[in-house]
Amino acid sequence: LQNKRQRLNEKINKELRMRTGAENLYRAAENNRKLRERVTIELSYFNSNIQLFKEQLSEMNSSIDVYQHENSGNTAPMIPLGLKETTPLDFL
Repeated sequence: LQNKRQRLNEKINKELRMRTGAENLYRAAENNRKLRERVTIELSYFNSNIQLFKEQLSEMNSSIDVYQHENSGNTAPMIPLGLKETTPLDFL
């Protein structure tokens, strides 16, 4: 499950980088209307991919079946919690 989450996060990050590049190209192509139209289409494609990946990740994070064992009929169910994202701190 962790590996699937990691792959999805990598895909999301890649799409975000691609979207950033397309946004930069859109801003740089001020006078080229045809190029702006193409970049607009690409931006909508990247945004839809990002949304799809985020939905898949949220479904994966909310799945209870993954945390249940088939032979654990008498135990209390585990509650799935999403991963906490942290940022590194500089203690200097």
